[in-house]
Amino acid sequence: MANAPGTIDSDYSGEVRVPLTYLFEGKYRIEVGDRIGQIRLVSDEPAVFRPGKVDPVRSRAGGFGSTGR
Repeated sequence: MANAPGTIDSDYSGEVRVPLTYLFEGKYRIEVGDRIGQIRLVSDEPAVFRPGKVDPVRSRAGGFGSTGR
């Protein structure tokens, strides 16, 4: 299985499938009920922004994630 999470929109109502790649010799059978994937349900909450002031002492130096060092 690809190690890349996907996103399913909240209004999607179709079937969910799991793409698999088998990289070994021989056969492997997946039976109904086998656990082959995981799902994480995340709440879709809208962000709330409010105006504020930038503190020059704490402002970022050099870009997003930069410590300025």
